[in-house]
Amino acid sequence: MKNYEIANINGVLMELLDQPIKGKLKFKLFKLKVELENKLKVVSETLKDVEDEEERTEIINEEQEVSFETFEESDLENLELSIRQLSALQPILKGEC
Repeated sequence: MKNYEIANINGVLMELLDQPIKGKLKFKLFKLKVELENKLKVVSETLKDVEDEEERTEIINEEQEVSFETFEESDLENLELSIRQLSALQPILKGEC
């Protein structure tokens, strides 16, 4: 998964922090959030001393291995998601949207 996708998905999860979520979905989302935050720490540390915009863009577009359980569309159907949020979450969805 590209670093910018990790950041976008984490951003959506941050927006969902206070939304009540039932069942095992909340645990799947929590595990994903922890995994993404760990990956973003590495990206943040790498970007800290990089001032060259081209190099920053390269880092943001680099891929990292992210371990997570994919989500079915039906897993997310009870969440109030905007099209923007759903678009950001697409990399974690199983199959096609």
